[in-house]
Amino acid sequence: MFKLPQVLLSCACVVTCVSSVSSTAYAVCRENPFELFWTSVDAQARVSQDSQILLSFLLPEETTLTVTLDEVELVPEEITRSYARYAHPSTMEPGDKTLTITVVRDYGEMPDDVELPEPVVLTRQYTLVESTIGASSYDVSIIDAQSVELSQPPATQCENIFSKSNCFDLNVPTFQRLTLSSTEHPYFVEEYVTKYSDDGEKQVWQSSGFYPAGCTPLVETTYRASSVCFRAVTVDEQGQRHEGEMWCQSGDTESQQQDASCSITAVSQSQSKKSMLLLSWLTLLGLFIRVRKWRA
Repeated sequence: MFKLPQVLLSCACVVTCVSSVSSTAYAVCRENPFELFWTSVDAQARVSQDSQILLSFLLPEETTLTVTLDEVELVPEEITRSYARYAHPSTMEPGDKTLTITVVRDYGEMPDDVELPEPVVLTRQYTLVESTIGASSYDVSIIDAQSVELSQPPATQCENIFSKSNCFDLNVPTFQRLTLSSTEHPYFVEEYVTKYSDDGEKQVWQSSGFYPAGCTPLVETTYRASSVCFRAVTVDEQGQRHEGEMWCQSGDTESQQQDASCSITAVSQSQSKKSMLLLSWLTLLGLFIRVRKWRA
């Protein structure tokens, strides 16, 4: 027969365990403000007409990014929360140009007496010249990886892009620095992950962060299953993607977490929050019924 204190202790244990698992696997990361990491025209005094303008940034939700060139608004060829590319207008004449990047945050309904922050406005100047793009190889592969510690705060631009573009929801992340066959061109590092939705699950390539030429990439490999796979994807001056070969390595087994009289296994991304909440409520309901019977 259960005693009431034991039942309450069991309830607390269930809630603590479920809460611990959920917070470990599904931590909500703080949203960072907008940050422009780099543009493809930063270090170029002369830019070819047929090259595209590449931007790497951190764009929060409910934020609008507008790009103009000499007050002509550019329509993005592609845009995500971390990357955008724009073509130079075909009718634009060569000469000195001003690229203006404006970022506006939508704060929703606000009282009239609340003073909202000014939009972020950034500019870049360069000279547009006739087409000069030559042949180049964009084939890049991952050839090695070394375990490293991530500096806090990030010590380099590459570390800053990696740190701001990712959410590390585990207590002790493990980081690795990748060695690429070449860092001559801008690139993404993409991870092969499982995505879950109402339609089921599927394997997709997921990128986080867009790196400039010369950067050494980092990845996070904590608590993986049997293996973890990545690939490098370079972007040429016309904005075309060049996908490298898949590179995989063995991962860690699932982590065991133990706390007093509770024993749980850390969940992976494959388990949904709804399932965990349902399990906890069913368990608590069963304990409640047993308490009612005991009191009767």
